[in-house]
Amino acid sequence: MTASADSASVSDISPSASPTATWLALAAVVLGHVGLLVVFPDGTGLVPVVVLEGGLLAIAAGSELLFGGRDRGTVGVLGFAWLLLVGGAVLATRVWDPLIAAFALVCVVALLSYALHRVELVALGLVEVADERE
Repeated sequence: MTASADSASVSDISPSASPTATWLALAAVVLGHVGLLVVFPDGTGLVPVVVLEGGLLAIAAGSELLFGGRDRGTVGVLGFAWLLLVGGAVLATRVWDPLIAAFALVCVVALLSYALHRVELVALGLVEVADERE
């Protein structure tokens, strides 16, 4: 490939989420969880957490559909990832101490973020795919 073909293919790639949708969803998630801690300082049951998470998922998906203008597949992946993380966090807090569960969740999110970063580097052609023969 030539340099002009590489730059053309990189410029054709668009992000899957708009910056506005990303920041609105992030702000809603943070404010929702802080609000849950303010309303229930001694802890809460599973029902308020499920209601809050469902509402936050609806806000995040709605902001992506309204401001992102992307297809419904992106929102489906967002919902699936949200359910996996929330379900894993709820299950982890039922099995382990909340501090250990929080640490485990942070580790899982960090590993998934790094994996996504590596996939993006390969997709953009910034690194070469490793050959197993080397």
